[in-house]
Amino acid sequence: MRARAYLSWALGLATTGAGLLFACAPQEVVLAELPERPDGGGGNGKPCVGDDDCEAASFCARNNCSDATGRCEERPAFCDGAIGISCGCDGITYWNDCLRRLAGVTAHTEGPCGPTATICSRDKACPGSSLCGRLAPPRSRCDLPDMPGHCWALPATCTGTLTVFETCVPGPVQCRDACAAIRTQAPHRSLDRTTCP
Repeated sequence: MRARAYLSWALGLATTGAGLLFACAPQEVVLAELPERPDGGGGNGKPCVGDDDCEAASFCARNNCSDATGRCEERPAFCDGAIGISCGCDGITYWNDCLRRLAGVTAHTEGPCGPTATICSRDKACPGSSLCGRLAPPRSRCDLPDMPGHCWALPATCTGTLTVFETCVPGPVQCRDACAAIRTQAPHRSLDRTTCP
């Protein structure tokens, strides 16, 4: 939405028995449109310090995690399951950026969270509805029951995939896509390919 500068004026005509009369009435005329300046935050809305400064369906989006202020950004009404991994300032890895905005979290980086990731384990749950993705690299040991992981936010149904993973728990080895492996919250090891055999 662009800011506009207005000038109010109008010319009206009226007739009487004595002739024509001129009358003025307010009328808005656009003189200029000013470009948006999303300075001080990731959104294009009003400036904010916290979510309480924004409308109920919005959040205070910042350009960087360390910014003290931001701009109100509307949360999406719905997110699909398309893959587009994004790391939020809360240390949670989101399956796509829409889920991050739906949660009302400022973006940290594209891709999964690295050193800033929220750590979880069998005994340490992730915050909110996020899940503990206990995913190990290829050919690494993953049979420890207390193997740590990172917190993930997933859509109801995932589309697209990362690499596939195999189970690390005793019993028959199962191959799962990344989304299904994260949902189990059990240790899995990457097979370094994108399809199960």
